[in-house]
Amino acid sequence: MTVAPLRRRQFMGSTGVALAACATCVGGVAGCFAENTAARPVTAKQATGGRLSLGPASELGVGEQRKVSAPGLDEVVLVARVSDTEVRAVALNCTHFGSEVTLVLGEERFHCPSHGSAFAYDGSVLEGPASDPLNRYEVIEEGGELFMVVLSAAG
Repeated sequence: MTVAPLRRRQFMGSTGVALAACATCVGGVAGCFAENTAARPVTAKQATGGRLSLGPASELGVGEQRKVSAPGLDEVVLVARVSDTEVRAVALNCTHFGSEVTLVLGEERFHCPSHGSAFAYDGSVLEGPASDPLNRYEVIEEGGELFMVVLSAAG
């Protein structure tokens, strides 16, 4: 079987289509990494006694969110006040593709805007494509202060 050589015009046309497809793919993937701009970044001090201080409870109103990072903490955590008496904390990054999840207060869930995954307040998967839950952290209020429990595996 003999294959006819490509003419310059055919080559340039097919190359242009391939490059356009790659640009769309790269742009789509780059667009997949959504950031939670509603959550204020907070760098907490080193945990003491297995607890990380998150500051005064009065500074986190219902529906407000914080991205918490700290020395020794393996991941950034999303801390959100979901009611007057309840604060939830889960890993910030979706387990499907790594985009930052955000609180959807009226629906009682955390949502990933990139591909639509949804997680319950306890981090469990409500809707895919994510199949793994978000890591969950306990938050306690004591003396008007919020603390996140970050005990190590040994502690």
